[in-house]
Amino acid sequence: MGKLRDRMIEDLQLRNYARRTCKEYVSCAQAFVAYHRRPPQEMGEQETHRHEHDYEREVRRDVALVVGLGDGERDDHQLPGKRL
Repeated sequence: MGKLRDRMIEDLQLRNYARRTCKEYVSCAQAFVAYHRRPPQEMGEQETHRHEHDYEREVRRDVALVVGLGDGERDDHQLPGKRL
């Protein structure tokens, strides 16, 4: 991520974000890039939507496991207040 990472850190610091917040944001951006296995310059809106969809699916699975709805494979339940 090199230059993009450095620019992101600089922008966050200019906006007076806390050091830990900057670190977490950069970590999330790195995870996003690693997830897609492509340089960020080659990615766009399609990858963002796909990443959001997969993340929501993981959250539903984890919630199902925590509340005891089974093995997490069920897709017919919804989180309160949010349609997925």
